[in-house]
Amino acid sequence: MTDTSKLFKSNNIFYKKFDGLDYAAHTVFSRGGYFFKGEIDLEKFLKSMEQVFDEFPVLLSTFHSENGIWCISYPPKSHHKVNDQLEIENRENELIETTTLESIIPMKLLDERMKNGFSFDLEGLPMGSFKLTILKDGFVIGYSINHSLFDQSSMYYFFKYLSMIYSNNGENEKVTLKKPIIINGQDFYDRDQPSLTDLQNFRDYGKQFLGYTYTPFGSSSGDDTSSEKPKIENITIKVNFNLIEIENLIKSIITDCYLSTNDIIHSIIIKILSMNESISDDEEFRLRYTCNMRKRCNLSEEHIGNFGFQQNLLFKVSDIKNKSILELAKINRKDVSEFTNDNFFKTITWHNKMQTLKELPLNYLGKQVPTITNISNWTSFDYNKISFDGIKPFTIKAPCIASYNVNIICFDYDFKNDKKFFRTTIYIPSNSFNQINNFSNDSKLFTIEKS
Repeated sequence: MTDTSKLFKSNNIFYKKFDGLDYAAHTVFSRGGYFFKGEIDLEKFLKSMEQVFDEFPVLLSTFHSENGIWCISYPPKSHHKVNDQLEIENRENELIETTTLESIIPMKLLDERMKNGFSFDLEGLPMGSFKLTILKDGFVIGYSINHSLFDQSSMYYFFKYLSMIYSNNGENEKVTLKKPIIINGQDFYDRDQPSLTDLQNFRDYGKQFLGYTYTPFGSSSGDDTSSEKPKIENITIKVNFNLIEIENLIKSIITDCYLSTNDIIHSIIIKILSMNESISDDEEFRLRYTCNMRKRCNLSEEHIGNFGFQQNLLFKVSDIKNKSILELAKINRKDVSEFTNDNFFKTITWHNKMQTLKELPLNYLGKQVPTITNISNWTSFDYNKISFDGIKPFTIKAPCIASYNVNIICFDYDFKNDKKFFRTTIYIPSNSFNQINNFSNDSKLFTIEKS
C-alpha cells in the first residue's frame, strides 16, 4: 500500500456564527492521537469515515468572517481551497511503541498558518484534519481539530461514534449513539453582566472577577521582575502516576471524606511546581483545572462544543510546601464540590464581548510564570467505548506544552509490567530535579524522567 490522502464529502450542510463559547479557544488547534494494538481494515475504515461525516459535517467545515465575526460552514465558501481531510501513511516495519507523536499528526494536510498548533487568521482553514498511520503491530488515528467547537469530550464522542459505525459495518440501525448536537453558547449567557463596552472596563472585569489578566501574547507584564533573578535552565520532565499507590493512599483515609484520583494528581503537580527556588513562600499560586460542564448544565455527551470551564483555586506557596498531599487533595475536593455555574456563564458572556471588541483570547492567558498551572485531564472518559472490532486504544497522546503552564493528563500502558498509568509533562528549573526525584521516591505516588 502506498501513502495517500483522501477528500470526504457530507450529504448534510452546517453553519454556525461564533458566540462567546466558540470564541474562547478559536485560535487553538488541538492535536493528538489514539494508539491501538491490532489490525485495521482500511477499506472498512474509509467507508466509516465517509458515513460519520454525514453526522459530523462540522468537521468538514471551513472558517470565514462575516462583518468581523468568525463563522464555520459546510459546504465551504466557493473561493476556499479545500484540502484532503485524511492522510494515510504505511509504516508497517515500525513498532507502535517507538512511534512519535509528531509523526502521526496530519502535517502534510495542514496550512502553514496552523502547523504550530494555533493561528490568529482562520480564513479558509478547516475545522478538522486526520491521519491514519498503519504500523507493524497496530495503528494510530491522529488529528488536528480546532478547539472552538471541540473540547476533549467532543473529540471522544466523535471517535466513539466513528468506531461504532466501523464495528457495525455501517449498519445505521445498529448505531445506538445519539446524533451530535452543537451547543449554542448564547443559551448560557449571564444576562446581568454589565455591558463592558469600554475596553479598559472589560479588562478590569476579566482580571477582578474571572482571573484573566491582559498580557499581549509573547510579552511580559509591566510588573515583571524576572529579569532581576538569576537565570536557571528549565527542563521538561515526564511524570508517570502510580494509580495503585494513589488508590491505596485514598483508601487510607479513615474519614467520610471522598477524594478522587484527580484530587491527588492535582496535589502532586502543585507540590512539584512549588519546589522552585525562584518563588517565595508568601507568593500566591494559581491552580486552574478544566471542568466538563455538561452534567452541571443538564447536557449529555452528544452535545458538541468547547464546554469546559477553568476553575481557579488559589494557594499560598507556603501552604503547598507545608501541607501533605492528602491535605491539599481535600482542599481541591472542597473547591470542586462548592463551585457553581455562575462564573462559567459570566466567562462565556465575557468572551462574547471579547469577540465584539476584537480582542484575542491568547492575550489573556497571562505570563509564563512558575506560579500558575493549567491542568486538563483527558483520562476521565471510558475509552473502552472507542472500539474498532474490539480493538481499543491503549494510550492517547497530546503535544507537550508544559512550558506554557499547561499540564495535560493522559493515560498509557506499561506492557512490560502489564499495568495502566497516567502521565503528564511538567516544566521545572533543572536544579529542582533532584528534590522532585527524592519526593517521588519517598511518596511512591509517581516517577519522573527527563523528557
